[in-house]
Amino acid sequence: TDQGVVAMLSPEDGEVVWRRMLDWEAPFDALTETGERVVVLSRGGETLRAFSAEDGKVEWEFNFEGGSAGTLLGMPDGRVVASSGSHVAMIDTSGNEVWASELPSLQQASLCQEGGKVYVASVSLAKDTLSITEISVEDGSVTNSASAKGSSLVAGQSGCLGASAFALSSGGAVVAARVGGEARAPVGVFDELQVSHSAVALTDSSGGVSLWDGRGKVHSFDGKGWVVSPIGPPGQVGAVRVADSGAEFVTVDVAKKAVVSSGSSPGFTSHDHGAAARVFTLPGARHLVVSRDDSLSLHSEGHPEWVREEALADVQKVLFLDLPKTVDGSLPDDEADLPLSERLQMEMARLRQVIGMATAEEEAALKEYRQRTSANLKPMLDQAGFRKLLVVLSGSGKAFGLHNGDGRILWSTWTAVEDGELALWTSDISVAAAPMVAIVGRGEGARAVFLDGHHGTKTDESALALKVDQVLPLPLQDPSGAHLLLCIDYAASAARVLPDATEAQEALQAVKDTVFFYRIGQDAVQGYTLGAPQKGVFPVLELWKTTLHGSNGVVGHAAPLREDPTFTQARVLGDRSVMYRYVNPNSLFVATEDVGAKDGVSSITAQVLDTVTGRMLYRVEHAEAAGPVEAVFRENWIVYKYWSLRTHRTQVSVLELYDDHATRKDQSAAEAAAKYLQGATSNLTMSSFSVPSLRVAGQSFLLGLPGRPLGVTTSRSGITARWVLVGTAEGQVYALDKRFLDPRRPTGKPTKEDKEERLMPYSENLPLIPHMFLTYGKPVGGLRAVATAPSRLESTSHLLAVGVDLMYTRVAPSKSFDRLEDDFSHILLILTMLGLAAGTMVLYRLAKTDDLKRKWE
Repeated sequence: TDQGVVAMLSPEDGEVVWRRMLDWEAPFDALTETGERVVVLSRGGETLRAFSAEDGKVEWEFNFEGGSAGTLLGMPDGRVVASSGSHVAMIDTSGNEVWASELPSLQQASLCQEGGKVYVASVSLAKDTLSITEISVEDGSVTNSASAKGSSLVAGQSGCLGASAFALSSGGAVVAARVGGEARAPVGVFDELQVSHSAVALTDSSGGVSLWDGRGKVHSFDGKGWVVSPIGPPGQVGAVRVADSGAEFVTVDVAKKAVVSSGSSPGFTSHDHGAAARVFTLPGARHLVVSRDDSLSLHSEGHPEWVREEALADVQKVLFLDLPKTVDGSLPDDEADLPLSERLQMEMARLRQVIGMATAEEEAALKEYRQRTSANLKPMLDQAGFRKLLVVLSGSGKAFGLHNGDGRILWSTWTAVEDGELALWTSDISVAAAPMVAIVGRGEGARAVFLDGHHGTKTDESALALKVDQVLPLPLQDPSGAHLLLCIDYAASAARVLPDATEAQEALQAVKDTVFFYRIGQDAVQGYTLGAPQKGVFPVLELWKTTLHGSNGVVGHAAPLREDPTFTQARVLGDRSVMYRYVNPNSLFVATEDVGAKDGVSSITAQVLDTVTGRMLYRVEHAEAAGPVEAVFRENWIVYKYWSLRTHRTQVSVLELYDDHATRKDQSAAEAAAKYLQGATSNLTMSSFSVPSLRVAGQSFLLGLPGRPLGVTTSRSGITARWVLVGTAEGQVYALDKRFLDPRRPTGKPTKEDKEERLMPYSENLPLIPHMFLTYGKPVGGLRAVATAPSRLESTSHLLAVGVDLMYTRVAPSKSFDRLEDDFSHILLILTMLGLAAGTMVLYRLAKTDDLKRKWE
């Protein structure tokens, strides 16, 4: 896959038999199978690996020196021919090089076999030349070659079919070359060229596809949307088309020039999955279809046997929504009406389990009872807000509604909005009405699609009358309750608001002078505001531009979250003085990288800007450091990580910003409380146009984990302690208590005030605590993001790790101080209270009798 995954699927049900992750930042270049092995070329043509087809174990590895993007050809005897750059080599079944040939002009190579020869076709775009070279299978010697001159050959539109090579020119003409004979090129004007194992597929301007076998036309597919398989049974070529009316499947015998099998599937439509993107024809008239929505499906005789939603491996955006209060007819009710006798029986079994007297049968029955009565899987809202609907959007534009209890898909909708922005459109605080979500595309011809958050049905769709570069959610609502979204076109210096209605435009116009936004470039940050609208279009006005220092430009940035709460601005120190957090929602953290001109050693510069004025609030340089930089910005603190060239480890730095104004510094907690009670202080609005007086505390630490993404837990009111979540290269999520990243940790012996503030002594190395790995030993392949959201309880936060896999869990950084455990036995509590009450009554009577007896004596 594009995420660097190699996997084998069961043809019966599509389940994964085995899976291996390659370097997800450098996906593989080519793949072939040789019966017992699956061979993969990856890392830009540098690494060749063979995996066992049975269990996925690596059998051997071969490295090309200075390789570049290449291709593979599997031989019938299990050997492999690989091209990497100008290097062509044959590798045997043990991973040893049998022979190697150097073809200096080899570009955009493709490999074919015919008889005892291997043919290498290549295209030189600079010389507009198509070449094909014949190589002996035995020793790799070049035995023959041929070439043909073209006119403006198109990259990626070439291939070989036996001893013939074909390429497409920009004018639509096909160029052909053949070793040992006259080349016959298809006549006509075409838009696309694809060479399969048995024929050449040519697409004309009408969308129709023609098959050629090197001598003439074999078959024609009329209509748009046909996709030809590059592989298939010998001498046969398969093609598939997925349209609104359903899917069509055709297999053509090239030698007979006739259709040998065909079928249709009316239920598999482009409305649900998009058109076919790639097709692979398998023996037995079966077709493996990759659709535009990134789903993978196997069809036999026109009927889909199974469908895999591989779009979930490319989740780009996440939104946490509440489930509905009640269950309607489309969602089953999992609540079971259990008889009282069974409940009492299970409570007795639980009591016997507590005291260690439960039998194996009772243990098994209790486990089954807990799974059957678990409240985690109900498709409805709970009082604690633990059950959530996870709305995720993939890169292909497919949206899913997932239940956080077990990850099952509640609904899915293909919107065809690629690289879109996912935002909450409308919400009802009482959860009486379903929330609406908006998916807004970017670029030319952008569209906005609106979905029912509970069921995934499309409620509206509109085309945007501008090229969208950025989608900015605004803290405003129109009279209907819809959250306003600002769509910005920087090239046209224009912006439109969604919904594109008069009421929304008037609401934005009333506050346009307080709307500020920014754009981060390679070496500068620009700030903008809005002008007076004209016919619904708001002019985008540039206010400032800050040029950043660094030869490699921006390597990381972070901004505060608008919806992240701050419980208090005051921090009481150990000496009972108060420091006030500098909480500015218009702050921006930017990191740049600079490589020294003399020594070539890079450094990282961390900068904090005010996005209203462009003023530099703080700047610090880290020597001997390299990007990329991952950062999180919460409240008044910033945590960012980068690579230390000095220690060759991940370095984590933290900055905390405090208001150092004369009226606030050196103030005791008693004075601050007295002023507050007297009404002498209030939450005054700070202005970005006044120069702030800041006190910045900073510190750096070393982390023994090669980190990737960063995240932070969040709670409903901001009272609960924070965990900084570190994603590792192995796909683990490590939770680091924010107290370890306190820049005020004393470097010497802690004083009485430090101990009062519970500050830990400074240590250069951050601790690695095994039980703080939240993935529980189950890594998330290709981990690239960690999303969090608060629950309805202050103690608990939702966490979703996003990569090729999805992993959900709940975390409680300050323990579960506001709830009982899920398996807490209320019946056992009642029985205990009744037993205590009965015992109290018995003891009271005994004590009274004993007291009376003593008095008579």
